[in-house]
Amino acid sequence: MAQNRRKQSSSTSTGITPGEFLNRAAAGTLAPVYVALGGEPLLLDEVLETVRSRIVDETTRDFNLDVVYGEDANAQTLASLLAALPMMAPKRAVAVKRAGDLPAQAKTYLAEYAGNPVESTVLVLFVEEDSPPAWVGKIAKVAGAINCRSPRGAALRAWAVAYVKSLGIEIDEDALDLVTDSPGVRLIDLAGELEKAFLLTGEGGRITLETVQRVWGVEPEINIWAFMDRVAAGNRLSALRDLAKIRENLSKPKESGLVFSQTVRRWRMARKERMYDSRRVPDSKRTWSGNTKRQWQWAAADLKTLPQSVAENALDRMLDFDRERKTRSMDALNAFERLIHKTALDRLRTKK
Repeated sequence: MAQNRRKQSSSTSTGITPGEFLNRAAAGTLAPVYVALGGEPLLLDEVLETVRSRIVDETTRDFNLDVVYGEDANAQTLASLLAALPMMAPKRAVAVKRAGDLPAQAKTYLAEYAGNPVESTVLVLFVEEDSPPAWVGKIAKVAGAINCRSPRGAALRAWAVAYVKSLGIEIDEDALDLVTDSPGVRLIDLAGELEKAFLLTGEGGRITLETVQRVWGVEPEINIWAFMDRVAAGNRLSALRDLAKIRENLSKPKESGLVFSQTVRRWRMARKERMYDSRRVPDSKRTWSGNTKRQWQWAAADLKTLPQSVAENALDRMLDFDRERKTRSMDALNAFERLIHKTALDRLRTKK
């Protein structure tokens, strides 16, 4: 199963995927220098596993594989490792983890080395940043790039579907929306959540919205989509009732972050729909991304009738909350209560 998972890396517009790196290693068509760029631990681990298991043979690994860390290496160390010849094998490999911590002299040396590398050695630099520093950019011009950034949007959904399939189960669309819409979701965290869901469903089962909520510890009688709609619509009584049931979840940054981000999305959907209404744009010309359109179709009636001015005010408040969250510790439960009350009051004022 683990081997199947390593092939499920997302496609990217910059560089090859870890899965493609694995395929090239298996085919013996690797370039002598690669930069694994990105902050996704699961993808970085896939690349390192390929270096360990596919570039060098297990019987000669002690002689032909060197894994060093940027903070422990210098130009002299790297020069010695890269100049060494493979022993009883056609290739050797050098992996530099946390390459961003290399001293300046070592980075300069590597930029020069990449232009004239040793063909019998495969060098892989692990740079755990989503945006390449200047010194990495110089190397990437003449080296191969492996994209290890966390995927987003359609690429993330495709990865999740493939991962679920590798577990021998399926996932409903609304459950997939929920697990892939979390702000800043990382594959390593998403994999953990999906594996917990697998334990609940068993092989051959199906992950439903209720399954995802059980993984989070949310009360099963609460429909999480409906709850976020009620918060966004300022439906005071039912939203506050559900809020009391999930108050423990809101003390966790991950869960509260998801509800905040999805509530914001609902206000934006309501604002956009009202703007289309005011301009009398026909349904056929209203542009929505696939899952956003689906979520709007599922939305509660209270949210679908939310006036544009109420949605605008709520979004402004969310910006204030976001600034508050970044400057000091924020009580998420209290924040949601305030949002529900103020949105409800705004809605009442528009009816007068």
